[in-house]
Amino acid sequence: MGQAEFGRCVASKKFYHDKTKLLLNGKSQLNDLIKQSHGTLQSCLKLCLVQVLGFEAIVYTLSLEAKGFYVLRRVSTFTFPERSKGLGAAIKVLLKNLMLFKSLCLDSAESFIDSVNHNKKRIRNIICHPSTTPSPPVASHAMRSKSLSLDSTPPFSFGMEKI
Repeated sequence: MGQAEFGRCVASKKFYHDKTKLLLNGKSQLNDLIKQSHGTLQSCLKLCLVQVLGFEAIVYTLSLEAKGFYVLRRVSTFTFPERSKGLGAAIKVLLKNLMLFKSLCLDSAESFIDSVNHNKKRIRNIICHPSTTPSPPVASHAMRSKSLSLDSTPPFSFGMEKI
């Protein structure tokens, strides 16, 4: 699960406009996923976002760290190959970053599916056996993405109330 924003020209106004649009859409999607998981994924779900402007691309993760406190982390920055000179090395970097994006998206999707399946079992147990209380789900896949980070840029945090 992830989102991307594409732009043709490289201008600072366009960069910030597209980044704002990407963040607001990502925040909305993240809130919907957390709501659908009944809050069980709030602490571990990371939504992958990609902003492409011209030949430059930035991969981010967006997470809800606390109520109303969203954290945007830059995971990787890369460029698309423009010339045939050094094309082999440029394609390797491009593929590495696309695989990173895919892995981050799959981690989020697997965590979400695990949470939904756990909630279905929990509801079934409550209906069939009302005296037992199931344990909370374990987010095994979402935490794996920490080791995949290519940049060591500190996270950017912003507070927003849930819509």
